[in-house]
Amino acid sequence: MPVQIDMEMPRSCGDCRFCRTEVFGCVYCDAYGNYGKEISPCTKLQLFAGRKDWCPLVETEDRTWHVVAEGDLPPKLKDGKRAKTYLITKQNGRNDTRKSIDFAFWNGEAFGRERKCNIGVSGVFAWRELPEPWEGAVK
Repeated sequence: MPVQIDMEMPRSCGDCRFCRTEVFGCVYCDAYGNYGKEISPCTKLQLFAGRKDWCPLVETEDRTWHVVAEGDLPPKLKDGKRAKTYLITKQNGRNDTRKSIDFAFWNGEAFGRERKCNIGVSGVFAWRELPEPWEGAVK
């Protein structure tokens, strides 16, 4: 089962918490697999020379909520680009204090129910990027 560890992306193996030195001075990566991968012939220059091509760490996309009341809105669209879909937290109705999670399109000016944003979505408290689609097996 995959896991996600929240940490700053290391600049090099020498800066990484998964970098391990053996008794004989060989350096291994604990994140690479069950037995690790040898990183270098144990010179400081190679350890701090940058991340290796085989490094299994990947940067995650931003999964935090952005608060509309604080003026934190999605980026403006570049000319000719289609409205982008976002996950939103919104007020259920005008007289309803409950919140719900929904999706909406952002055209650079406002949230909308369709790509052209002709039908506006009101009461949006916060927004965030959509997660990646599920890539599992289809039965």
